[in-house]
Amino acid sequence: MLLEGLSVVHLQCHNGVETVAFAQKGARTAGVDFSGENLAVARRSAQAAGVRVEFVEADVYDAVEALEGRTFDLVYTGRGPLPYLSELRAWADVVAELLKPGGLVYLMEFHPLLNSIGRAGPRDAGQPLELRYDYQGGRRAINSAPRTPTPRRRAG
Repeated sequence: MLLEGLSVVHLQCHNGVETVAFAQKGARTAGVDFSGENLAVARRSAQAAGVRVEFVEADVYDAVEALEGRTFDLVYTGRGPLPYLSELRAWADVVAELLKPGGLVYLMEFHPLLNSIGRAGPRDAGQPLELRYDYQGGRRAINSAPRTPTPRRRAG
């Protein structure tokens, strides 16, 4: 298998989908998240997939202690957790402590703001983008007042 024998820790693993995928590729895998509810879902996913994954409930800043000082070949974090960190430098220090010498950090990042942008008017490349949704609160519209599309000029 692709990751056979490697040790992987997935920080801020949420529901464990990616964590389970690492285990399915042969890695010895641990996932860390602060939410017991998320980890319950993750554990069920691992069991359903027939893979062994260690899930640890801890704040990401406490991951070194929660994982008892173990180090890993790969430290992974993905799908947008960095905007929610209060101390990026402290998080990076945790990553460094968890990483074996010569190991890899895999960081996949995006900002949830992208989910908040919509067209001001009709779906037309000429219409500007604007902040339409509260990215902290899901797809709830920021401005509930209906917009009147800008009239188009006729070619002529």
